[in-house]
Order: sequence, then structure tokens, then C-alpha cells
Amino acid sequence: MDQALERAAAFTEAGADGFFIPGLTDPALIAKICKNTSLPVNVLMRGGLETIAQVADLGVARASYRPGPYLAAMQDLAARFENLPN
Repeated sequence: MDQALERAAAFTEAGADGFFIPGLTDPALIAKICKNTSLPVNVLMRGGLETIAQVADLGVARASYRPGPYLAAMQDLAARFENLPN
């Protein structure tokens, strides 16, 4: 945690406009980072992170989902296309 907060401070000093913590899924630790940086925090929705409301309550400004939702949408589109009547 100390290293993450040091990195967030360095990012702030360097002029970054956000802090991404993709591997962190512990809600208490995410809340601690959000509380201790002025940067908007971005998390990767995985593990126990299930809803936007959940991470927003922790102080998260942005949530990323990896390509899962996109891939599901493309599979659905392909299935719908294959089942069109001729």
C-alpha cells in the first residue's frame, strides 16, 4: 500500500490525470487509495468487484471491464445474424 500511495503522489506531481490500479480488488484497500490521492482512481472490475455502485461508493472514478462485455456483445450479434430468416 505504501508503494502504491507513493506512486500516486509521484503521478500527481508529474501531472497525471488519473491513477489506475488494475490488480487491486480488496474494497478496503481501494477505498484507502481513493481517500489518499487527489487523482481520479480507475479499477479493473474483477474478483469481488461486481457493480459500478459498489466501486463508486469506495471513491472510484472510473471502472474498466477488459474485453469481456465487448466479446459477449459480438458473440450475441453473430448468433443473431446466423439466425436471421432467409
